[in-house]
Amino acid sequence: MMTHMLFIKRIILILILAVSVHAIAASIHNRGTEIVINDHRLIDQELVSRMLDWIGKNGPYKKFPNQTVDIRLANQQFMNNQWKRGGGESGFTVYAFTSVNITTRKIIMYLPIDFDWSGYRGRTQLIHELVHVQQYMYRMDYRVDCVANLEHEAYMMALVWFKEQKIDDEFFVKDRNKWLDIYADCD
Repeated sequence: MMTHMLFIKRIILILILAVSVHAIAASIHNRGTEIVINDHRLIDQELVSRMLDWIGKNGPYKKFPNQTVDIRLANQQFMNNQWKRGGGESGFTVYAFTSVNITTRKIIMYLPIDFDWSGYRGRTQLIHELVHVQQYMYRMDYRVDCVANLEHEAYMMALVWFKEQKIDDEFFVKDRNKWLDIYADCD
């Protein structure tokens, strides 16, 4: 026979599990094959803050006081579909992007669900997207005539950060330089 106290403990455990499952379900929005996770506990906010400081010291964009960045993790399907919805070419693979709503001034960065917070490639990608966040924070009210200028600046800052790490990866540097050429200044 179950004691009254044991019964109460089981009820409490069931309630805790139910709340946990609801919280997880609320943070994962599954629309068909698209998945977006909005859970700040999965984001290395300390690293983001340090990188914003680095961008401020090495570029034109100073970190705002108490600045935080809304970062969400998404699967490849979501990123590719968002790219197409925004008018991007079909068949293009998007690894990360920063979305801005000019009307609401809301900026959201999307990174892969399996984002590597400790690897230099992941951190280089993070710097690139954080540069975009800062570009939008500073330039929210004017239209950019050429997106290539924004991309060139983000790739350049990421490459400078990468070279500071003194990591020997010739292929990665060549790849970044290729993108710098693609996103050369607009005519």
